[in-house]
Amino acid sequence: MTPVKVNLNNQFITAINAYTESFLVDSDWTSVEEDCSLIRVLLSDLAQQIDSSPTKASLFSFTSDFSSQKMSQNSYSSQRKCSCGLVVKTLISSTTSNSGRRFFRCPRPDFSLCGYWEWEDQAFLEVAYLRNLESSLKDVKMEMDNSKIEVENLKIEMENLKIVVENLKIQVGHLSETVATLEASNDLVVEKVRTFQDKYHKIKYKVMISCFLFVGFLVALTTK
Repeated sequence: MTPVKVNLNNQFITAINAYTESFLVDSDWTSVEEDCSLIRVLLSDLAQQIDSSPTKASLFSFTSDFSSQKMSQNSYSSQRKCSCGLVVKTLISSTTSNSGRRFFRCPRPDFSLCGYWEWEDQAFLEVAYLRNLESSLKDVKMEMDNSKIEVENLKIEMENLKIVVENLKIQVGHLSETVATLEASNDLVVEKVRTFQDKYHKIKYKVMISCFLFVGFLVALTTK
């Protein structure tokens, strides 16, 4: 199988430049941009010498792996930005207490960085907390919406009860009128009964007087 000819100089230089920037940011050096440029020139010369050596294939493999790792790190933190508005870098701590722990920081050199710095796992915890909080807020909003629906249903029931009460009031008014009519009729009946009783008593007295007169008349006739 014929090996593919690749331009090792450009790819190796790109990887070395990326490694230089990452190393300077991750270290405690206080170097300036002139030092970075000088290191890049020296490494470029070294890359040109290595390009013609038998070990260039293994070096190319190293630079490819390193470039892939850098791309993975950059894509991993592509959505996060520092106070400068730049996309942060995801680096790995080399300290004893936090060895291998990943963190975010401003991509600028030490002398001009904005001070942004955050552990990756801590950021994930904050994101998880915010997501849980957002979920809780959604639940609360859902409960509030359900409560509003219940309140609206209660309002509708109250309106229906008001209608029922109004109908009952109308019925009570009709019953009151009926009772008043019955009471008036009762009073009329009572008055008629009283009038009849008066007439009855008057007729009774007249009949009794007439009987007494008739008996007296008969007695008078028999005595003659």
